[in-house]
Amino acid sequence: MGNQEKTGRFSQKNSKMSLKRVILLAAFPISAFLFFSSFSYYFFQDDWFVTNWARTGNFWSFFAFRTDIIYWRPLSMPLLFFITDKLFPLNAAAFHTIAFSFFAALILAVYKLFDLLLKDKNIAAVGAFLYATWPIHYISLSWFSTTAYIIGPLFMVWSYIFFKKNYILSFAFFLMSLASSEFALVLPAVFLISKIIIGKDISIKYLLPFFAIDLIYVLARFFIFPIPAKGEYELILTTRLLNNLIWYIAWAFGIPERFKELIFLGLPGQSLKSLLRFWQVTLPALVLIFFVLYRLVKSPKNSYKNYLFGVLWLLAGLSPVILLIGHSYPVYLSFAGIGFLFVILSAFKKANNFLVIALLALWIVLAYNSLKFTKNTHWIRNEQAISKAYTNFAKAQVPDPSSNSAFVIRPASIAFARDNNFVLVEGEDTLKTSLSGQNALQVIYNNPAIKSLFLNLGQDVDLPPDVYIYEITPQ
Repeated sequence: MGNQEKTGRFSQKNSKMSLKRVILLAAFPISAFLFFSSFSYYFFQDDWFVTNWARTGNFWSFFAFRTDIIYWRPLSMPLLFFITDKLFPLNAAAFHTIAFSFFAALILAVYKLFDLLLKDKNIAAVGAFLYATWPIHYISLSWFSTTAYIIGPLFMVWSYIFFKKNYILSFAFFLMSLASSEFALVLPAVFLISKIIIGKDISIKYLLPFFAIDLIYVLARFFIFPIPAKGEYELILTTRLLNNLIWYIAWAFGIPERFKELIFLGLPGQSLKSLLRFWQVTLPALVLIFFVLYRLVKSPKNSYKNYLFGVLWLLAGLSPVILLIGHSYPVYLSFAGIGFLFVILSAFKKANNFLVIALLALWIVLAYNSLKFTKNTHWIRNEQAISKAYTNFAKAQVPDPSSNSAFVIRPASIAFARDNNFVLVEGEDTLKTSLSGQNALQVIYNNPAIKSLFLNLGQDVDLPPDVYIYEITPQ
C-alpha cells in the first residue's frame, strides 16, 4: 500500500523527469496547433500605424512620450516593428512567427517561475502547459501590435526569477518590461505581496528603486505627458467593477471573450439559452470550475497561503485595467493570470496522476472549443480580413500611384465581402479603423504623402485639380 501511494503521487521523484519532459514538450506543438490559424492573419489597425511610424526611422520618437496615443511601448512596438519590417517587409507570417517565438520563451519562463515558487518541476510543467494552451492569448498571438502582452510579461517573469539571484539583472528586466508594457508597473506590488504572504526573502530597501521608477512613470504619463484617457479608456468607479472582475475570472477559466455579449444577469432566460446553445464550451467550463473548486476544498490547510498569494497576484496584475469598464479583454490576464494558475497548481500539487491528467484533458477540450468559437466570432478575424482584402485590391488596381494622389475608399459589394470572409458592420467606419485611416495605403505604397478618404457610395469628394484621385470600391 505504501509503495502504491508513493507512485501515485504526481510530484514523486521516480516519475519526475519523464512527466516533466512529456508535459513541457507537448505544450509547444499543442499551443501551435490551437493558435495556428492566427499565423495567417494580416496587418490591421495599429499594425499600419506603428509600421508607418517605424519607417520614419526616428529612433528618438520611438522612446519619447506621446500624448496622442494611450501607450508607451518603445521596445515592443516601434522598435520591434522597425527591425521586423526591415527583415521581412509586410510578411505577416514572419511577423507572427517572431511573436510565437517570444511566446515560446515566455512559456519556458513561466515554467521556471512556477518551479521557483512551488519547488516541483512536474507541477511547474503542468503550469507551463496550461499557460501555453490558454485561450486568453488569442489576441496577442493574432494581432502583432499586441505582442506587447507577450514581451512585457516575459521580461516581468524574468525580473521576478532573478530578483534574489542577480538584483542588477532583475532591475534591468523590470526596466525592459516597462518599456514594453505599462502592466510592468504592478511588478513591485507583486514583489511586496510575495514578501508579506509567502515570506519571500525580499528586502524592502531593494524594492525602493522599483517603486521609484513606478512613481516617475506615473508622474510622466499622467501629469507631464498625459495620456488621452477618454471614451473607453476613461476610469470609472461603479458597481460594475465587480461584474468586470467576474468576467476576468470567467475568461481565466476559458470562457470566450464574446460571451460577455451573450450573458447578462438581468436576463436569465436569454443567458440560459446562450449557455445551452454553446454547450461545447459551457459544459467543459462548468466541469472545470467545479473540479478546481473541489480540489481547493480538499487541499491541505497550509495551501491557503498560496491561494491568497495567487488571488492577490491576480488582483494586482489587473489593477491597471480593472476600472476600465468599457475596455476589458482576456489578454490583460497575460501576467495577472499567472496568479490564477498558481492557485490551480497549488490545489493540484498533491493530486495523483489521474487527477492531473484529467485536469489537462479537460483544459485542452475547453481550450479547443473556446478558441473555435472565438475564431468564428471575434472582431479581429473580421478586421484583418477587411484590411487584407482592401490593400490587395488597391495594389492590384493601382500598382504605382502618383505621389500627389488620394484614394477614395468605399464599402465593398456584398459578393466581394463574402468571397473575402468579412462583414462591413459599420460601413466606412469599420474600413477606416481596419486600415488605420491614412496609414495602410501609405505603408503598402511606402509613400507618406498618399491620402485616404473613406466615403459611402454616392458621396462626392472635392479635391484640388492637381490631385490624382483613385476610386477603390471592391466589386
